[in-house]
Amino acid sequence: MSKAKSSKAEPKPRKLKYDPERVLEFWEKGKSILEISEAMKPISRVFVHRTLTTKFPKQYAAGVQARDKARIEAKEKK
Repeated sequence: MSKAKSSKAEPKPRKLKYDPERVLEFWEKGKSILEISEAMKPISRVFVHRTLTTKFPKQYAAGVQARDKARIEAKEKK
């Protein structure tokens, strides 16, 4: 008995277990990297940081600047 030959079909595209747009959405709402990783449970903090810095560098930089500015203002009020 001969085995059935496998067809050389196109490989299935890798399905992402996360949505990079959702990571960006959380970031723009002011969530920290830790809060984002906990909200999207199987994703690590390192992966969230890497996603933000490689896929959305401009938005990441703007978020960091806004947080730094808020931190400085809070220090000055004390």
